[in-house]
Formats: sequence, structure tokens, C-alpha cells
Amino acid sequence: MPLTPLEVQLERALSVLAQKQLDLSALGAAILQPEKAARFIQAIMDSTVLMDEARMIPMTANQYDIDRIGFGSRILHKATENTAPSSISAPTVATNSIKVFERIAEAEITDTALENNIERGNLENTVLDLAGAQVGLDMEEGLLKSDTTLAGSDADLGDFDGWLKLAANQLDGGASPPDFDPTDVRDMFNKMLNAVPRKYLKNRNAWRFYCSWNIEDDYRNVLGDRGTILGDQMLTGFQQLSFKGIPVVPLANMPDGECLLVYPVNTVYGIQRKIRMEPYRLPRQRTTIFVFTLSYGCNYEDENGACHAKGYTGP
Repeated sequence: MPLTPLEVQLERALSVLAQKQLDLSALGAAILQPEKAARFIQAIMDSTVLMDEARMIPMTANQYDIDRIGFGSRILHKATENTAPSSISAPTVATNSIKVFERIAEAEITDTALENNIERGNLENTVLDLAGAQVGLDMEEGLLKSDTTLAGSDADLGDFDGWLKLAANQLDGGASPPDFDPTDVRDMFNKMLNAVPRKYLKNRNAWRFYCSWNIEDDYRNVLGDRGTILGDQMLTGFQQLSFKGIPVVPLANMPDGECLLVYPVNTVYGIQRKIRMEPYRLPRQRTTIFVFTLSYGCNYEDENGACHAKGYTGP
């Protein structure tokens, strides 16, 4: 039933009153100030292990170029008196680009929750922290799984390629013949290590096997089957796992049966600085909707230093 003119006026008056009581005007219904944007981004990074360890770039434009330079072969040669070197080594230069794509999120918070937080004088920070934590989880999914071939079936994951697809070294346990034994987690880890050029694997404990929960659990069971103190610890505690010195880290957003071997700072993502937070009232429902908009994207500094494996099925 439509509202009468009197009810419309009353609703508007109550809405204005509620906004004053909840002090929504103090929230800055536009682009977040630098310190608030920094807090929101920090909440995003803290929400997942991967995003906290990866390299984040605050972007001022829609595109950011990642330049890398290096020598691909020996440059130090035997010196011979009165004889110039037979060749001069030139470095190779390559550029990867991060392009950001806009995303929108809505968070609904009740009047009671808002009023309680206002009494503590921390409303805006609470909203930023809560929303940032969930946005971080959603962003991790996009950074890992995005694939332009999904544009027709999943708009949220279809407008750029994520880290799993962008890795230059790809292994498939379901291929014919398979690239690794899909029932043997250790064989998968070994084949991934062999797939990455040796020059990248200088500091193994700084690398990561980012894997799905079932892979980490199967590897823990393999170690637990050993009749040793280590085997007992795998079953009775929650010790950090490693394979040949490289930590094995499960990610909630990693697809089952998939794993990414990478040096974390080689995974780069960008967030455009212009993050918006805009509240609007739903007085009849006694709630406030906070609308967040931001743009993000990702790439590798060097995709050759990453390996993605899929098709692990377990024993």
C-alpha cells in the first residue's frame, strides 16, 4: 500500500532525525581521506595471508607498469691482458602491467550496532575494519581465480586474469599423460619445484606453496603416518608445514586440488587510491547501508618465477 503524504513527511523527518542521532554526516560520504583509506587497505591486507605477504601498490591511475631488468646468462669472463672481451652482455628489460577494475560492495549495519559503536566513539573505524576484512577475502578470490574466459559465466571473475592463470609454469595432474601423480602430494610438490628455473630458487624459506586445504591436510597426514616425533606432532598439534624448506600455506580461496609455488613479493596487486564509502539510511528497517567502491587488479613482476599446479585428487 502506498504511503500517504503525511506518512511520507513523517518518514523523511524520522530519517533526518535518525541520521543526526547516528552522526552519519561524520562518515564522509565520498572518497575516503588518506588516513582512512590506509586503514581500510590495511584491513584488507590483514584479512588473508596471501595479500599480507604479496606486494601491494597504491595506484593513482588505472594502470601501473612493473619494470624488471636482469641478465639471463654469464657476464663474468676470463680477463686477458691487452685483449678486449669478445662480447658485451646487455641486460634484458621486460614490463608487466597492472590494470585495475572497479568493484562495488554493500554492507548493512543495524541502528543498534551503530548506536553502540557511537557510544565508544569509533563508528567509522569499526565500519572500515569490518568491511575491509570481508572485502579482503573477496579480493583474494579474484586475485587467484580471475580468468577472462569466465566473462560470460562469472562477471565478478571475468574481466582480468589472476595469479593462477598468469603463472608461466603450469602443471596438470589430469592431463594425458599427467604432469605429476595426482594421488601423491609430494610428487606434485617435487614437480612444481622442478618446473621453476633454478635461478629463481635462491632463498627457499622465503618462497611459499600456497595450496588448497585438502592438499595441506593430505600432506599433514603423510607426515603424521611416520613413526617419529615429527609424525606425532603432525597429528596432535598444528605445526607449520614445510616441503624441502618451503612453507606450505593453505588458503581458503584456493580451489581444491590446486597449488601455487611463488616468491610472495613476486605477486603484485594494485588498489586505486580513490576508495569511496557512502552511507544511506533505510529508516523503516532501522538499518544503514554502506556502499564501498574501489578498483583493483594484479600481475607478477616475473611470471616465470611462479608455478601453478591443478588436478590433484588425493590418495
